[in-house]
Amino acid sequence: MKPPPLILGVALLFWGWRADMVAVAAVAAGLLELSNGIKARWDFTDKEFNRLWDVCTVIFLVVAAYMRFAEEVTSGAYKFFQWMPLIFFLMALGHMYALREGVPIKAFSWFMRRKGATGGDRPIAFGWVYFVVCLITAGATNQRDIWYYIGFALLTGWALWSTQPRRIPSWAWAMMFLVVATAGFYGQARMQELQSFMEEKASELFVRFGRKEFDPNQSQTAMGKIGSLKQSSRVALKVKAEIGPLPERLRQATYMTFQNGNAWKGGQQRGFEPVQVEPDLTSWNLRTNVDVHSAVRIVERVTRKSALLSVPMGTLQFRDLAVGAVTTNRLAAVRTEENPGLLDYSAHYGNVFVEQPPLLDTRYDMDVPGEEKETIAKIAKELKIDDLPERDKALAIVRFFQEKFRYTTYQRARELGLHAQTPLAEFLLKTRAGHCEYFASATVLLLREFEIPARYVTGYAVPLDEREGDFFVVRDRHAHAWAVAYVEGKWVEVDSTPAGWENAEEKEFPAYQPLKDWWERFTFGFLEWRWLGDWSVMRIVAPFLAAPLIGFLAWRIFGRKMFRGKKRPREMQAWPGADSEYFLLEKRLVKAGLARANEETSAEWLRRIAMETPGLAESLRKIVRIHYKYRFNPDGIENSEREELRRLVRACLARGSSL
Repeated sequence: MKPPPLILGVALLFWGWRADMVAVAAVAAGLLELSNGIKARWDFTDKEFNRLWDVCTVIFLVVAAYMRFAEEVTSGAYKFFQWMPLIFFLMALGHMYALREGVPIKAFSWFMRRKGATGGDRPIAFGWVYFVVCLITAGATNQRDIWYYIGFALLTGWALWSTQPRRIPSWAWAMMFLVVATAGFYGQARMQELQSFMEEKASELFVRFGRKEFDPNQSQTAMGKIGSLKQSSRVALKVKAEIGPLPERLRQATYMTFQNGNAWKGGQQRGFEPVQVEPDLTSWNLRTNVDVHSAVRIVERVTRKSALLSVPMGTLQFRDLAVGAVTTNRLAAVRTEENPGLLDYSAHYGNVFVEQPPLLDTRYDMDVPGEEKETIAKIAKELKIDDLPERDKALAIVRFFQEKFRYTTYQRARELGLHAQTPLAEFLLKTRAGHCEYFASATVLLLREFEIPARYVTGYAVPLDEREGDFFVVRDRHAHAWAVAYVEGKWVEVDSTPAGWENAEEKEFPAYQPLKDWWERFTFGFLEWRWLGDWSVMRIVAPFLAAPLIGFLAWRIFGRKMFRGKKRPREMQAWPGADSEYFLLEKRLVKAGLARANEETSAEWLRRIAMETPGLAESLRKIVRIHYKYRFNPDGIENSEREELRRLVRACLARGSSL
């Protein structure tokens, strides 16, 4: 049932080559193939196989937990899958060095290990299972080239050749294998197309139901969707002020064009340009020779390949930003590449903005979509602010939304007959209730209606009610949208969402929300320990570790039954022979100054005493013999022997003068 020599070692080397772990694979392959060069074997019982599998299970769970917290979900899943040959290597090693040909199936199932379970003794050729694991995980690197298929086909052919039926001619078997391998090659090419299709559909599902990711080119809003928005407790970043006040908002992306009633686009000028790094390799200047008056420290969770940073408006410099590359576009979005799992950097900002002035072709910064023109014009007339200066117009729009609208994450289904209205029109003319995407979109279009260039911005609002030391914790549910307007020659933020929107969202939280928040803080703390060497996560887990430990110690100290009167130690024991009369004699001898020496056995001790009291020699010899039998014989002693022990001890104690 075991694989033939060399095939497991070659499969491991093939896996190591594809997973870029050739050295590790070579050592593991050598250990496995050494079993074919030596004759020594372990005579494993079922319990040994059970323990081996239990160890592999523990390793599996530890690696899974580590990957969950230390890596982004996608890359962590790939790496976890690639490490399967290492996770189950001990089981493969035990199987190859075991005397038995197979591993009992009950070793892999705690349910089948139960007493009386049937079918658990059937053996499994685990070596072949491990061979398949190596072949499959070698493809987890997602390197789509012909060499993986060639290696896979050759190793599969080798395995099948070693087990081919003798009744089939070799030439016929070889021809059949070539036909199947050729068909498989062309079939897997079509599978790649199917995989691409499935990945696209899966991405759509993640975008629709998963955590919202900011895209510099497009922001798909939830306007027009009914029901309540799902609020995530996932910690996105932590921020603290280093110089100056704490910013109210952190921006990620800016958009110019409103389309289809629920989406904002970046416009034509959205290409990213590289930013030059300073000699220290962690400082990046978006603009030189400028005055920066404020700075914030940001600890941000990012994707490893590429990520948009969450920064204050007007950010011009970065310090301690250890990434592979930094790029920025004319809309002031900042993107990093080749990132660690967690960034800890300082963002410096001032009054000189990276954003370019409105485009010469103001269509992108002044456009109001045709389907929204009538509604926006109607609201503009209601405002009656045509004669005000630009800055006062922006303030009036904010005041209008603050006083006459309310914040809600819940949207009812639209009534029949009103579907000709866009979601934004229904928000402005009828419901006058919505979330930040409604307020930001309406504000941008109203500003443009009053000939003020404006853009739509997404990012995070910094909450002031959740602190961790000097840092403020920003979660996914603090994702926010607002407007920026070009007023009096510079860009300013215009946030018209009614105040207290965070409190309005908290009313919809479930009762177990604090537990979810704690868990997300713990996972973020794990990332800080993993990537930054920060042990502050222990402050979170210490109470949960200390409480069981203190409880266990208290139970060990105070949980035992206490006695008011004196209780003889031997009577409190439960081991066999604890009530032997020999101990009464032992106590009398100790009081008489004849205590046993540390190096003496009971027999040697009583033999020494017998030399001093020859009249007791025979009785002491019998007492030791019966006591040893009573103490150590699993079958115990007969009633007659027990009675003789009592009689002999009583006789010795009666001769108290000699003791």
